[in-house]
Amino acid sequence: CHTISGCIARSKTALGSSKNWPATFEDTNNILSANCTLNPFCNDNHVWMPYCSGDVYLGQETKADPFGLLFAGHLSLEAVITDLQVTHGLGDGTGHSLLLAGSSAGGLGTFNNADFVTDMLPSVSVKANPQGGFFFPNITAYPYWAAGAFEYPENATELELFDAFRDESCVKEAADPILCNDVFTLYQYIKTPLFVAENQYDSNQIFAQLLAPKSGPKTDAFVSYFGSKMREALTQVVAPNGLYAPSCLCHTSDLNLETAPAVDGVTMGAGLKS
Repeated sequence: CHTISGCIARSKTALGSSKNWPATFEDTNNILSANCTLNPFCNDNHVWMPYCSGDVYLGQETKADPFGLLFAGHLSLEAVITDLQVTHGLGDGTGHSLLLAGSSAGGLGTFNNADFVTDMLPSVSVKANPQGGFFFPNITAYPYWAAGAFEYPENATELELFDAFRDESCVKEAADPILCNDVFTLYQYIKTPLFVAENQYDSNQIFAQLLAPKSGPKTDAFVSYFGSKMREALTQVVAPNGLYAPSCLCHTSDLNLETAPAVDGVTMGAGLKS
């Protein structure tokens, strides 16, 4: 969520509270799927962490704010990892590995928390798979672009609302620490091995976040501009990290192990497994 009023409204839904969650969850087409024909990780232990904090897993608040809101996504992730250590022995033995993954807000949270989780688990081989989380590719929002101006889309007020967690290595070196929650700036500081899955024309970023109209005299030009900036940003992703970047106008619905298009003959699942 982006505003106090929006966050209050969200808190009354399944995206802001666990009160109305179903008792069970089944993943049918991604890395938690039990379908071994589809999922190379089908026989691994799976932990699903539903998203209800509205803070892209960055919040560090320990008590509700004056509006009754509590943003603790980062602390919730820390608590889950701690529980896996204490209750299930994660990291106690040798040969343990963990794949941290998330989609959309979870993808952005995966980028931001990957090294934190790696540092929590020094004896575990940690890798990460952010899906549709490369926010933002050093781009201006549509209203400014259309007016011939540049205004970075990051919202400082929003991030301060969350008391956002930031990667320490980035904060020490970045010109403006608030940009360390932005993947374009953060990426160079991430040490955890990554397999990045990102559409070149991320529809959520283009239309919902950067405010481009769905149709208009400049829409196609802005979509093209976005794609060129995303491809430029993704040049940061080099071996040994992996990249799956289909040329699709889509957010995350195609970034799964069942319907993801093959790129140069390689499916998302095959690339992730390798």
